[in-house]
Amino acid sequence: MDDFFVPEFETMMVEVNVDDIFLHQLFDYYHQQLVSNTRVYQQLVASGLTETLIVTGKFGYCDRTLNRNIDRSVTSDGAAFRGSMRRLGLIKETGHELLRGCVVEPVFNDRGDVISACGVKLGKRVRRNAPNAIYWYRQDVYTELMQFTLSELGGQYVD
Repeated sequence: MDDFFVPEFETMMVEVNVDDIFLHQLFDYYHQQLVSNTRVYQQLVASGLTETLIVTGKFGYCDRTLNRNIDRSVTSDGAAFRGSMRRLGLIKETGHELLRGCVVEPVFNDRGDVISACGVKLGKRVRRNAPNAIYWYRQDVYTELMQFTLSELGGQYVD
């Protein structure tokens, strides 16, 4: 049985990247949180973003509910997800989300994988030393400048 080899299966296994699967789940979750939060959704529309852009761009909202909705690290599924997000830098060592409290705009490559994201804080009451925008880039070499629609809000807080 050691010489059992199916080329299609071997090719498929090389192409599967668990981090990509978890990234899609994370940004899908953020998107669902945005579209289900009428207040935040309307704030974005009032700030000049169109509903079409919000939906097609898969804009999201990191409302700090993720930790309540994923398995704890003591389970294999929870440990896999949290470990992947820590490796990618989207969950800090403290367990807090990098983009917490932000409206989130992901950027996708040609294959549909998330390669970067921009988060803009909501509200005027942001800690003094906290940035109003957070940029996350997947570890890779980028030859083009990332363009984020949220950056065009002029560094102002969305409220």
